[in-house]
Amino acid sequence: MEDTARAKILKHLKKLDDASLISDGSPLARINIAELSRECGVSRQRVWQVLENLRETRHKRATKIPNACLHCGASISRYATNCKRHAKPFEEKREGGWYACRICKERKPLEQFSKNKRLKSGYENRCLECRASWQREYSRASMWKNTKNHSKTFLSKHPERTRAYYQVNKALQEGTLIKPEICENADCTQTRLSAIHRDYSNPLDVVWLCKLHSKRMNIEVKEYRPNLFEEDFRSFVFWRVRHYNSPGRWLAAIKKHYNVTALSAEMFRTAYKEHQKINGLGPRFTRTAGAYLQERGI
Repeated sequence: MEDTARAKILKHLKKLDDASLISDGSPLARINIAELSRECGVSRQRVWQVLENLRETRHKRATKIPNACLHCGASISRYATNCKRHAKPFEEKREGGWYACRICKERKPLEQFSKNKRLKSGYENRCLECRASWQREYSRASMWKNTKNHSKTFLSKHPERTRAYYQVNKALQEGTLIKPEICENADCTQTRLSAIHRDYSNPLDVVWLCKLHSKRMNIEVKEYRPNLFEEDFRSFVFWRVRHYNSPGRWLAAIKKHYNVTALSAEMFRTAYKEHQKINGLGPRFTRTAGAYLQERGI
């Protein structure tokens, strides 16, 4: 694959060189690593590595041009537009005056600007409405990012909860679990409900509560004790097949067939022998389960 990718990259470079010769000595075209990686079917890191080995420079960023004043051409910072001599004169803000907002460009009284000791004028350059709008967008984006990171970290430490939520949703789709219309707490008519688990070993044993009562009610949650055999089989399948959903489906099919909540090594060996009678177990299961039983000596 690597040799094929290198050949495709060399072919692409040859096309760029031919196009630059036809264009009467114009500057060489730049190399877009993203497009080249999609065209070759390899990662961007691999494309970068090949270009570095070929001593190419057209994929690298150009040197930043220093910013200059629009009036005198003096060197200034990146985000400035003029030097100090040609900058806009300082406007001191006083009570009773009207000043322009930096965002909406409207002139408003000083009462529409909040105080800010870090600025020379002592007041914000943005009016209260523009600042509030920016703060809402920033808080919404930060909340989504923090919630996503927390959920990812929390669920990675508690995989049994992820499996329980998945089984609840599957049971709702199949109709084996029925969601009530209102909260199960007395004198509550809320319709937006969540499934609260009492025991993650029994994922379908849930209480349907609204967001308020799910926090107020003191529901005793049993300590989760993982099935060592099932966890060992899940780990084996993940490292062998590289697919984490497969063992969950296989184990759920075996439990459903034998009407049990936990599997043992003997029951798993019996299911391996009678796999043709169990729905959901195909040739991929027989190959993986056979390798597992042989390697573990069960």
